Amino acid sequence: MPTAFSVEVRGTGRPIILIPGLGCPAASWAGTVDHLVSHAQVHLLQVAGFSGAPPIDKPVVAAIPEQLALYIRDRKLEQPIVVGHSMGGFEAIWLGEIAPELVGGIVVVDAGATSAAATPHRPFARKQRDRYRTMSGTDFAETIRDRFSPMFKDPKQHDAILTAVTRSDQVAFAQAYWTSTRSFYARRCAS
Repeated sequence: MPTAFSVEVRGTGRPIILIPGLGCPAASWAGTVDHLVSHAQVHLLQVAGFSGAPPIDKPVVAAIPEQLALYIRDRKLEQPIVVGHSMGGFEAIWLGEIAPELVGGIVVVDAGATSAAATPHRPFARKQRDRYRTMSGTDFAETIRDRFSPMFKDPKQHDAILTAVTRSDQVAFAQAYWTSTRSFYARRCAS
């Protein structure tokens, strides 16, 4: 049983796994799920520590790919399509890197082509991580709203999703931010 995420399964058909972005609730995929459930079996992940879900005692970003590989094997999912938004996109790529035989395809939505892994960006990313960890709850909520508000096309989703993201565990959020901005590309550049 995974600890880095919980899963809601809906529909029948080809398995599709949806991974939300940094701090985001599983519900951020609501429109996509509504579209897919008529012809696919959707596995909707809620990441531990995000949007009010209880955190785990280790960095969640590093735990997701391995636990997701176990989840796919345990449930005997055949070649699921793995779709990730932002940080979830990095998770999907990471899964494809460690267990390519399990994945039927990867779709990455709105993940940057570059990362804070680049040397000039590391001090900024480290400073931002530390700010997320230590700021007051009010400052965290305001920072999240300022950072995430420009990302919404549909204003109807705006308030509910931002409210959910602000309920994220700050330490889990900060660690996920740091890990997702450096780990994947740092590993890729080192190989």
